[in-house]
Amino acid sequence: MIKEFFFTNIWLKLVSLVFAVGLWFFVITSSQIETVVQVPIQFVNMPPGLELTVSPDKVSVGIEGYERIIDGLGKNDITLELNMSKSKNGMNVFTFSEENVKLPGHLEVNSISPQTVSLMLQERN
Repeated sequence: MIKEFFFTNIWLKLVSLVFAVGLWFFVITSSQIETVVQVPIQFVNMPPGLELTVSPDKVSVGIEGYERIIDGLGKNDITLELNMSKSKNGMNVFTFSEENVKLPGHLEVNSISPQTVSLMLQERN
């Protein structure tokens, strides 16, 4: 009886399986979206004795990925890390790249705005 269940109309069952897998693949890949989020800047490796006097606190980052992942993001799940180790007293210019953005898996960075930022550092009093 079990043998009959699996081997009766085998071609119809195989075609149904192929259609089911194709529909599943279409649904999964078609739910990709793009959005822009405001991302906080995290300043890491600040040189001792220096402090920021003027700096932006957020940057706009365009991301792309599955809708269900983007919808599930918390407000601190995406960050932009800026390594300040080579900073000097005075005006410093930094350029952001995809490597600066820390994302959960399966998301991609499309854009960063602004891409460069000028930061003023001064010696602490």
